[in-house]
Amino acid sequence: MTEYSKVFLDTTPLIYFLDADENFGERTRLILEEILTSGRMVVSSVITCMEYLVYPYRTGNRQKIDACHKHRQRPEAISLRGAAYYFALIRW
Repeated sequence: MTEYSKVFLDTTPLIYFLDADENFGERTRLILEEILTSGRMVVSSVITCMEYLVYPYRTGNRQKIDACHKHRQRPEAISLRGAAYYFALIRW
């Protein structure tokens, strides 16, 4: 297996994790936990965050907006730019 130090997190696993998807939420949480506890860094893009946030903004789901914000501020993750929130509101 190839060694790696960073893992890119795309929109689908972010949705599974933050929304605690009944089919894949726990599996995704375990994978992310394994990645983070191994010292690897989870990297995501502003676009990924923006894609996740469109529906919570559209439906006024403050809990999901706050959950995304909370997880992007974890010390072991690269922080996302606040622009994701702005662009999600534009797409809404």
